[in-house]
Amino acid sequence: MAAQADVDWQQRALAAEAEVARLRKRNRELGDELDLLAVANADLRAMAAPAAPAPAPAGPPIESFAALRVHGASRALRSESDRTIEQATGAANATCVALHSERGLVCGGADGVLRLHKDGAEPIQHACGSPPLRVAFSPVGGERLACGCMDGSVRILSTLEQLITSPVGGPVVPALDEYHRFHDHESRIVSIAWGERIGTLHGYFATCARDKTVIIYHGFEKLHTLVLPANPESLCFAPGGKELIVYCRGEPFRRHVKIEEETLAETRVSLNEKDWDTHCSFAVLDMAVSPDGKYLACATDASKHIIYPLHGNEHVKVLVGHTADEYANARIAWLGESVVSNSQKDPGLYQWDIGSGKVLKRVERAHGKAVRDLAVSDDGTLATCSFDKAAKLWSLCAP
Repeated sequence: MAAQADVDWQQRALAAEAEVARLRKRNRELGDELDLLAVANADLRAMAAPAAPAPAPAGPPIESFAALRVHGASRALRSESDRTIEQATGAANATCVALHSERGLVCGGADGVLRLHKDGAEPIQHACGSPPLRVAFSPVGGERLACGCMDGSVRILSTLEQLITSPVGGPVVPALDEYHRFHDHESRIVSIAWGERIGTLHGYFATCARDKTVIIYHGFEKLHTLVLPANPESLCFAPGGKELIVYCRGEPFRRHVKIEEETLAETRVSLNEKDWDTHCSFAVLDMAVSPDGKYLACATDASKHIIYPLHGNEHVKVLVGHTADEYANARIAWLGESVVSNSQKDPGLYQWDIGSGKVLKRVERAHGKAVRDLAVSDDGTLATCSFDKAAKLWSLCAP
């Protein structure tokens, strides 16, 4: 009897240990889900009623537009990633990603930590104290990294490698060192963008947040603040670094803001193909200028992307096949002569040939869960991250 009781006790102890392990795992999963819900709830709480659309001024007639390329001319994405970084954000969900050929891959996590991955070494970590939502390397050399967080703060970090021994020529390690922080926004950061260098000077830098403002910086000085009627959704710089393109929710146009040291000059360009059409039927959640500087790709909340002339409203191409509604975390980027984006309701990557407007490649399961963010590096490599906690690098098929 005593022996049987001992066996029963051991079995109960093992079962209890297994249950504790299961509950700990579930607790971690729930923590990750709470991180995700915190991001989503911040959006919902800040979602204001759309402002009344302002009429878009009529512009000059648009010149005829020639097709970019014929279908098949663009190179397709490979079906499999070149590299996968598992647990790129540790145990937390990945929220954002940036990639540079020399500086490495930076992935932000819902735990408030940035992690720099380079050459297979252990990641360099930097705690932000708030979940990073957008990250971007500075143009050309990528010596600086901008990080916009959920608490409205924006951090600038140095990515220059550092000596780990004093003699010149000693070994160097990647760096992720914060050296400046802005606290000019009152709500979570929605988008950040670097402008090109202006001569030998640093270019402009812009941020927008759920506090209905866009802020333009030069160096570490706040230069201009744009107060909008509703929350901005996306922004980017045009070539040359002196023109900022902004979209504000509820407006049927995008704002092209020319920046001077003391003044701003704004031009409004309709999102609708007809200048007289002032109806707002979609919002622009992300945007990107083409490598040749002629076109603007806009990711909308209506399950379509629209390619515009940079300063025009002609719908050069309308790209469909993916899903995105007003709650989507839509991302779009130019990949060579094609456009690539994520999809809201599936874990796929979508690539379109611009000449034909057709889907050139669909990677059905690019990740285990939906792609949260994507970025294209200076050498044309695509980086993605997902709530499966992985980051992946992708390249195009050989010509």
